Amino acid sequence: MEAGGDRADRADSADRVWSTRGWAFRLAGAGTLPIALGLAYAWSELAAVVVAMVGFHAGTRAARGWWYAAMGLATTAVLLAAASRAGFDSDDLGLRGGVVVSAVVLIVAAAGLILVRVPAVASLLPRVPADRPVLALLVDLPIGTVLVEEVAFRSVGLALLTASTGAVLAVVVSSVLFGLWHVWGAVETSQGPAWRRTVPAAVRFTSVAGDGLCVLRHWLGAVLPAMAVHYAGNAWGIAGASLAWRTRQRRGEVPGPES
Repeated sequence: MEAGGDRADRADSADRVWSTRGWAFRLAGAGTLPIALGLAYAWSELAAVVVAMVGFHAGTRAARGWWYAAMGLATTAVLLAAASRAGFDSDDLGLRGGVVVSAVVLIVAAAGLILVRVPAVASLLPRVPADRPVLALLVDLPIGTVLVEEVAFRSVGLALLTASTGAVLAVVVSSVLFGLWHVWGAVETSQGPAWRRTVPAAVRFTSVAGDGLCVLRHWLGAVLPAMAVHYAGNAWGIAGASLAWRTRQRRGEVPGPES
């Protein structure tokens, strides 16, 4: 049997290695953003979007919090610069308000708060770090997730694809890419061979969600409502997961922080 001290030493060593790799990922990801900007002005705006998103993924591979937000803002700036280079204006990109945003947020948030209190739903929610749900809700989610993904998939990317392929095919391609974007996250949250089921399910679900967000963006002529729905849905998921985990800890169904 392995001694507790040996296990702790191995865990500390793994943390140090991962910390080093994390900074390597972050620097590599940040370094792709000027490359993407150069591609936008020298060759292809669509290629610039792809490179910028790959860089964002690499740069946030082992990061959350303020670095995640900074990379999100920098990536968004590169995406918008690529769109400007392609000749799109704010109307083309859907960068104006929608009158139903507040109502949509309230409806989705209320539905989420009701659902997370249903035991059958709460038991399916993933664990989130119990010590940082507020940071996740106020920094990671709105800037590092919603802003980047909506600008990439429902604003700049959708406009570029529409100009190249037409509106219908652009929605299909954008939504499939949105689904594939979530592959790595599904792999990370899966345990053992479960990824064979969870990854295809995650891709299908997020692809369909992408279709709905694209339709909302076209219907209202703005990407802000899609951002609101995206944020509201993810926010109640994070809050609900944290609540469910704490509840299960109190009931003794999962180990507590002291275990």
